[in-house]
Amino acid sequence: MKFKISCVFLVVVLGLTIVSTAAAAPSSWQVGSYWTYQELLQVQSSSLIPARTVTYYVVARTDLLYAAMCAVVSIDKSPTGKTMAVSPLTIHVSDLGTLRPQVWPFPAPGTPITVVKMKGTMLGEGGSQMTKTTSPQGKGKSVQQFSILQGKAEKVTVPAGVFPNAIRFEYQEKVIVPANIFPSSHQNPGQYSGQAEGTAWWSNKVAGWVRIEGHSQGSHPGGYADTASTLALSNWGRLSEKDLKEQLSTALTDIASVNPVMAVMITQQFQEVGFDLKN
Repeated sequence: MKFKISCVFLVVVLGLTIVSTAAAAPSSWQVGSYWTYQELLQVQSSSLIPARTVTYYVVARTDLLYAAMCAVVSIDKSPTGKTMAVSPLTIHVSDLGTLRPQVWPFPAPGTPITVVKMKGTMLGEGGSQMTKTTSPQGKGKSVQQFSILQGKAEKVTVPAGVFPNAIRFEYQEKVIVPANIFPSSHQNPGQYSGQAEGTAWWSNKVAGWVRIEGHSQGSHPGGYADTASTLALSNWGRLSEKDLKEQLSTALTDIASVNPVMAVMITQQFQEVGFDLKN
């Protein structure tokens, strides 16, 4: 399934790995490939929030020269299986044949989104990297600083199984966002600041993350948040196009009852990338 590069609604996130090395894994990121995670959250000193699930689905893919572009949507479900959220599409780009993440595509709250790296480079065991990004926002500048350290391969056990050679990464992130960015800042002037740190394990077998343990702290005009999070892979594989459309159609129907605008926007995005739920 091919899609246009000029999808104006899509968020571009460079560098996700798309190739698997195991026969049981999705044979590269193809339409229907999916990863389901159990998500545990603990906010400040409160008890654990019941485990939710988040599933990432590849809905379209196209190859251009030496790169592959995949359109991905995620669905959040409550412990009872009710659809809580459907994300807008993101586009993930990687070099064909890449087996490890070249940037930091985290499916977890309070954790980094991307880390810019030179094309085709890898950290390697013991390798580290730090990036700092500054951009104009409102009446000031937002700053994001991120560092990452790659460790040894380790044995990791999650609901999806045992992964004896999962690559360990340590990360830290600091973010400062100036005042007047959030609506609440008009009543309570002030800036947002946050930091996150944790450990993540990547498996070439599934071409994705198998476990992420993180802790984030943040302050903003409306209050303060301290969150611990764990994401553990519970299932992965590849759906037929028919089953994929059935699952996404059900999720969008659920979301339409509470957020019809979002449901329409995501449906339009599907059509833009050539993924028509009605056909």
